[in-house]
Formats: sequence, C-alpha cells, structure tokens
Amino acid sequence: MVRFILEDNNKHLILLIHGFTGGKETWVEKEGNRIPKYLSKIKEISSNFDIAYFEYFTKFSDKIERILEVEFKKYDKIILIAHSMGGLISKAAILKLIESNNHNKIALFISLCVPNNGSNLANLGRFILNNPNLKDLAPLSNIIDTTNRKWINQSIVELLPETIYFQGKNDTIVPKESSIGYESRDIQIVYSDDDHSSILS
Repeated sequence: MVRFILEDNNKHLILLIHGFTGGKETWVEKEGNRIPKYLSKIKEISSNFDIAYFEYFTKFSDKIERILEVEFKKYDKIILIAHSMGGLISKAAILKLIESNNHNKIALFISLCVPNNGSNLANLGRFILNNPNLKDLAPLSNIIDTTNRKWINQSIVELLPETIYFQGKNDTIVPKESSIGYESRDIQIVYSDDDHSSILS
C-alpha cells in the first residue's frame, strides 16, 4: 500500500520502504526530524519530487515491483530510500524490473542499515517470534543469497541504479560488514555514528 506524504504532481518520486515491523511511524512522526520532513523543506526536492512510503505486512513479495511498474508510470525518475529489510525488498524489486526491461526509472537507491548479508539477531528472533520474515533476514538465507548473486552479476551491473550505502557505527542490529552490500562496481558509502533507529532521524 502506498501513502503519499507530499503529492504535488511533480515529475519525480522519492519512495520510502520501511524495515521489519516498521510502517508509517518509520517515516512520519509527530516529534523528531524524520527524513520526509527534512526532504520536503529542501526547495529543489519539494518542487521536483513527490514523496511517498510503501507499507507492507507480508513476507517478501512482488508488490513493490508492481507498484513501481504500474502505479508510478507517470514519474520520470524514482529514488528509493530503504531502511533495514526494506532494502532487501527494494533490491529484489530492482532486479525484477531489470529482468522485465522496465528499470530505467530507478535512478538512485539509498540503503540505510540494510542487512545485505543477513543479521544474526534474525536467527534468535525467528525462534521466539515464529515470523517468516526473520527466516529471510538470517545470514545465508536463500533470498539474501539469490539477491546478492544477481546483484553482482556482471551482465546487469551497468543497469543497476546508483547506490549509496549508509552504515551506522552504533547499529547493534545489522553488523557493519552486512550493511554494505556485495558490489562489483564503485559505490558510495556513508559512515555515521547512528544506531539502527537514529539513522532515520
């Protein structure tokens, strides 16, 4: 489900994708300076980009790919900003769009504390919570392995969007070595003193 934070018939879109157990509160909060609030105050962004977030409640799915393909046809350029598990969902969607030859609109992918190589906490949590998403977040899970192998495939490297990885120095959920994805190209890495949640502020 897509919810707009700023919709002004602009040519471009910034789409935010939350992580495991996240939702509206990841991006929209009464208190605090969340990312959409910050972005909407920048005139160059607010006058050129609509801002929306994608809410999901199920395990990995094709929903986001369909939304990017169908509902956002009117946009010339799309920037994906994803937190935690939302980054894995975004990568899977980007890869499917490349396979279907409909990827050109994704210009930039910003990865915020994404467990590109899994998270050991997922192994512990899945036994306690019995949630299928946690299985997919575990190191060496099938979904992570498949996504990483496709992402570094030389035949599609030039088709991938520009990617920026944000690593939180004090993130105890996603290990530092996991917050940077496997890449076979030059990418940008931003190091911050944030933890898994404060990186959103």
